[in-house]
Amino acid sequence: MKFGGKTASEKVEEKIPWHFLIPFIVLVGFFGEWWNVTNTLSYPAVLGITVICYAALTSLPFICFYFAGFFGRLLRRKVDKTILTWLYVAALPISFVFGRADANQMCSSIGPFISHRIFNPPEITYNVVPWYMGPPIEVAKAIVRGGVPVPWVDLMPMIIFWWIFWILWGLLMVFFATFFRRQWMDVEKVPFMHADAAHRLLINVVIAPKESVAKKAVSPFWIGVIIGFIAWMPRLLLDIFPWFPDIYGWRANTCGYGSWWVPPGHPLAGLVGFSKAGKEPLGVAILYLAPVHVLFGIWFWYLIMLVIAQIAFYMGYYTGLVDIGGCGRIWCGENTLNYGPPIALNAITLGGIYALSILLLISARQHIVTTIRAALGRMDTSKKIEFEKNEPLSYRDMYMLFVVLFIATVAICMATGMSIASTILTIINIIILWFSQMRTLGLAGVYFRDADKGAPLHRLLFWPETPADYTTNRDYLMTAHINTWFPDAPDMGFAVGGNFFSAFLSYKMASFTGVSSKSVLKVLIASIILGTLAAMCGFFQAAYTFGLTRIPGSWAIQGCNSLVSRGTQPSDWTRYPASGFWIPQFFIGFAMIFILGFLHARYIWFPLEPVGFITGVGVGFGWWGFWSYGLVAWILKTITLRVGGSKLYEEYGAPIASGFIAGHMLALIPGTIISKIRFFIPF
Repeated sequence: MKFGGKTASEKVEEKIPWHFLIPFIVLVGFFGEWWNVTNTLSYPAVLGITVICYAALTSLPFICFYFAGFFGRLLRRKVDKTILTWLYVAALPISFVFGRADANQMCSSIGPFISHRIFNPPEITYNVVPWYMGPPIEVAKAIVRGGVPVPWVDLMPMIIFWWIFWILWGLLMVFFATFFRRQWMDVEKVPFMHADAAHRLLINVVIAPKESVAKKAVSPFWIGVIIGFIAWMPRLLLDIFPWFPDIYGWRANTCGYGSWWVPPGHPLAGLVGFSKAGKEPLGVAILYLAPVHVLFGIWFWYLIMLVIAQIAFYMGYYTGLVDIGGCGRIWCGENTLNYGPPIALNAITLGGIYALSILLLISARQHIVTTIRAALGRMDTSKKIEFEKNEPLSYRDMYMLFVVLFIATVAICMATGMSIASTILTIINIIILWFSQMRTLGLAGVYFRDADKGAPLHRLLFWPETPADYTTNRDYLMTAHINTWFPDAPDMGFAVGGNFFSAFLSYKMASFTGVSSKSVLKVLIASIILGTLAAMCGFFQAAYTFGLTRIPGSWAIQGCNSLVSRGTQPSDWTRYPASGFWIPQFFIGFAMIFILGFLHARYIWFPLEPVGFITGVGVGFGWWGFWSYGLVAWILKTITLRVGGSKLYEEYGAPIASGFIAGHMLALIPGTIISKIRFFIPF
């Protein structure tokens, strides 16, 4: 097996400066996690997921670029774009490990196995959670109050087990994504606006000569940076100073991710389907970089679902929803738009997500067949060399590694108590769910963030109802736990989705900068292996030093017996993905994707396509109120293209939008510094 060499690539592989990258990964992983979980300002100070949490836009890679540019100029040394690419690749998986500005990531990953020790008697907890999956009971209880040295010896079996677990799942996702690197990056050129914005920061600020930066201080990109920085300042100042004017109305009916929810009695409350509307400008900046037809689909399908919900209301469904707030209309109980008939929005969206993965595999069938032929040696040598050009490995090695990782992942999941059938079905479910959502992230900049997607295949084949012994049934408990948190978000559940997304973003950045995919894969693997271990150690250092009572987002350890109270109990399992008979709604969403995919491919003028449907129905109409960003971005981008065409968009529109994103990231630097001061010196 060989990463380098010229036999499968025309590029000469660069020499990776491991003497710099390995300490960088370890130090950032350890101290970054310690820094992030001891946050006091939430999103204004985050090192991981930014305020539009369902966009999977992380701040650490951008912040690394700013510091690289600063120190490069301070030391009067040119920062090479190849080094910056590796820096970006190394920072990505770690940023998803950090997650939001709290301990949510760790508490949805290793946390439940600590809380199980705290909330259960020894005869139960040691039977459900073996010694290698959780710490001794007294060690677990000591983490709540803290103020004690970290018991590394007692924690070591747990750390080693979950570290290996984390690595295997992460590498499995990376190698699955690598199969489609050529198809998505070189052939289809999926935009991935997150990498686009980071690359524009790289070329406009970091590697541009000092004189060039000074001359371009009024360039469109810098205008965007200034606007983005200023736009976020009121939110930062509001969190610091209670007397600061609430310019954006964050204290009035606003979710943490920047969406206003309709209160009971409001004039819009009579629209049963109206729950939220996004008001954070960062969402518009992200979506402005998306294709116009995707933007149109987001607000169009939101409007359609609004009408359908109102018709259902007049027919006697959802009658109590107009008297509760916007958040409750989506997820408070079984008689809601998300779970209750006749809409059961969650099932429709999940059906669409499954269908999109299958549609993507069908559309890539020629690519898949060709990779298999290359792997089996059934391709002419010259054609094989050309086909594998720029790939990090030969396809033979890719398939071999994927099979080995698949078997190893099955084995370690079985070590947690899962059966082989449930494990294999779980891996298939996770890959299906994230593969399609990589496409929505690549085209729309968002995904369907939701811990309530459930495990539809397991419900159909294994557990239609919650088993009577669900609190002690290890197979069921672990299956429900993994299928709740792994598909939820890229920054939750061992960052499985985050590693998937990191691979695609890394390959996209490499396509911008011309860095070899071989070196990118090596850095990705190093970051996943070393960064996750360093971050786990950083979490335990912070938790045992300060205690979880001082660390935000530690609910899944100190607050509840989360392994058996989230996603596994009857009230959850039987309403995921929807309550009652949810299969018709699932197949409606499934069929819509294939219909839209066919029409959009067959008729070039047809404006609707699958990604717009999923984001419009799930992200726009459902939880997040994303429809408003889609509408505003569609209007702005349509005007841009109608007035000045692609030239105006490329020279002004896209740079300003990307600059806005970069400016938002710049504003997080003073925020995270102030947050740390407040943690030690409250004010």
